[in-house]
Amino acid sequence: MKLTLRPEALRVRVDEAELARLLAGECLRVACHHGEQPLLALAVTLAATTTLAPAANGWQLQLDRGAVTQYGAGLPRRDALELPLDSGPALEFDVDVRDSVRVRRRREASAGAGDGQAARS
Repeated sequence: MKLTLRPEALRVRVDEAELARLLAGECLRVACHHGEQPLLALAVTLAATTTLAPAANGWQLQLDRGAVTQYGAGLPRRDALELPLDSGPALEFDVDVRDSVRVRRRREASAGAGDGQAARS
């Protein structure tokens, strides 16, 4: 998971494997440390609504489950899912398109190779 902080937006970018883990109910975590001292930590889960709140060890981001599920069903795509937050910067969530394309090409090549071998047998 990659986190980008800008004055106007917070962007969370995951790959397809991380999206699958998130949709399966797992918590994704990213942390940045300076030696032993944490600078920033973010835990991401799915919930009924999108919220960002301080937590004991950093920040807790809950993403709207329905919106993320619908967004993921349309992969690969280039646009980010924009989710509303009560205050502060906009929240952008996206899945690395390059990773999505690579994974799909590998699946298609594997499926094609299997078809070719079956036809030769």
